[in-house]
Amino acid sequence: MLLLWVMIISSCTQPSLQYPDDQFVTDEWLQKKAILANDFFAIHRLPAGYNGSLILLQASRIAVSIREWLDLPPPVIPVKILIFSAKEPLGSRFLEQSRTRHQATGYYDPGKQVLVVVGEVDDPRFWTVLNHEISHAVLYSCMPGNIGLPFWFNEGVATLFEGGVENLQPRINNERLEYMRYHIDKKRPLDIQGLILLSGSSLDNSSSTYARAWAVTAYLYFCGLPVSTYVKDFPKKGASEIVRFEKSFLLPHETLDEFSTSCIQWIVSQTQ
Repeated sequence: MLLLWVMIISSCTQPSLQYPDDQFVTDEWLQKKAILANDFFAIHRLPAGYNGSLILLQASRIAVSIREWLDLPPPVIPVKILIFSAKEPLGSRFLEQSRTRHQATGYYDPGKQVLVVVGEVDDPRFWTVLNHEISHAVLYSCMPGNIGLPFWFNEGVATLFEGGVENLQPRINNERLEYMRYHIDKKRPLDIQGLILLSGSSLDNSSSTYARAWAVTAYLYFCGLPVSTYVKDFPKKGASEIVRFEKSFLLPHETLDEFSTSCIQWIVSQTQ
């Protein structure tokens, strides 16, 4: 989940948390020399026992995969990564605050190009959140003008790659796939039009919203539809998002309902 957070500088010698405004990272961490870095990412904070090389490798593979898929330029500057264990005071306080607000265990701040994840390295959820936020970071750092990209696409790409990559392709997300199959079995509509029109104020954190965003984006990816063209044309003004989506992805004379049916058929085919 992409969250825009406000950062503050602590007056103390050590970085500290200040709540209740979700302020977590302070500039002291970012001023420290990176522990590990490459052209894409720089790890500035890492708990003892965490394999920074593996984290950097995983992040870089996702970055390369997304850049190749969407034909994106390299990032202007590396994204800064801060990792905290939930067993640390800072990490546990973050999670305590998170449980009462947005349930997030990580976030990416495009303003400072900082990515934060809290969790245990031996917990699969840690890697899911890391991959999810890395995907947001790639979109924003490689596309400085992409603030206007729709929520369905931002979250769709992040959920598509949150399972990691294999041979530079995203792994099928079985959790999202099973949820969508259940969604379909209950005869709930995919409602692509409603998904496309979601904005920051109307986006919810429900499983349905994220699963539907994953379903549409995964269908576009694995069926080879021209997503890079859609991304390149996005800075152009004037067209509504529905019109932009239809021109980019629908076949001649195809309707959104027919596109939705094809998407559902693809989902069913992956679960057989």
